[in-house]
Amino acid sequence: MKKLQLIFGLIILFTIFLSGCNGNSNNMIRFIGEWGGYSLFENTTIDVTFTFYNDKTAKQISDGSHVHWFDFYIDDSFVYLTLTDFPEAGPIIYNYKFSNNYNSLTLTNESIDTIILTKQ
Repeated sequence: MKKLQLIFGLIILFTIFLSGCNGNSNNMIRFIGEWGGYSLFENTTIDVTFTFYNDKTAKQISDGSHVHWFDFYIDDSFVYLTLTDFPEAGPIIYNYKFSNNYNSLTLTNESIDTIILTKQ
């Protein structure tokens, strides 16, 4: 009977361990979904929408009509966006910061722009 309880306990622990192994960090999970807002550069704003997908691709729509696809990677402080059609250009790197209980996202690249987004 004790052997059966031990086996049952190990199965439960193993199941709990595996349930947390989906390959996505908490920050990765927070990125997934549609975000709307604007890009700000030199006092000019452009409406933007980003959609981040589970397969680590992202779609950006600017001004309602310009569409760009990216592969993306995140670490603890930065998101790396690589144009799907032009990977040899290398990634565009933004510092990111969540706020408002992870419903707001600010992406900052001092050379390019600052993007202010709200989860849709």
